[in-house]
Amino acid sequence: MANNQAQVNNFYHDIASCIADFLKGEQHNYLEIVLPYSYTDALPFLWSDFKIGIKYTYYLDLTLDTDQLLENMSTQRRKNIRDASKQALEVRQISDPQIVYSKAFETLSSKKAKFNEQIVKQLSALTAKESLTTVGIYKDHDLLALSSCLTLGNESTYMFGWNSGEKGQSFLGTFALWNCILLCKEKSQQFNFAGSQIPSIEKFFRGFGGELTPLISITSDKRKLSKRLS
Repeated sequence: MANNQAQVNNFYHDIASCIADFLKGEQHNYLEIVLPYSYTDALPFLWSDFKIGIKYTYYLDLTLDTDQLLENMSTQRRKNIRDASKQALEVRQISDPQIVYSKAFETLSSKKAKFNEQIVKQLSALTAKESLTTVGIYKDHDLLALSSCLTLGNESTYMFGWNSGEKGQSFLGTFALWNCILLCKEKSQQFNFAGSQIPSIEKFFRGFGGELTPLISITSDKRKLSKRLS
């Protein structure tokens, strides 16, 4: 609450120092944390021997009305939504954590991604608490696509998506995520696409018209050190 900028800087610097000291004392082989977009002071982490890097994400302003959100999208994303709207599809909000878990596990396994199964279970369980918004796209009672987003405070963040991979149905992923965003819009003010280092996924996210935002990441990797010592 200080008006003096030096005092404000000291306040946030002290917080960062406390967090850096805490994390440095934790037992871990690998740690990575992406700081909030408004947080720019990473010096205490650098001085505590963390590696500092940059990640990128797209932020979508959910205070805009639906027409504005659509107008900001790429031509392809809008076409995806129109094509899906012409189909005999049913949009449902999924409340069964087991469905969310099974599709998340299937998606991560198919991409050969490294993940903690227990964390996936814990995230999926948030469906029952309404922290995790999951939208499914159905046709004739068959689930064709799914999108899950986590809401904390005024921000919703993309978690993962799944689709059945049916030929000629590339619009399903867009349609699932778009409807998930619309539900998140009712309870948050901004949407974080959570970024991606994979070019095809980055292009997909980019088409939704969010603002490209750099984020500071801090990492600590003790795996190489332990291998050298062994």
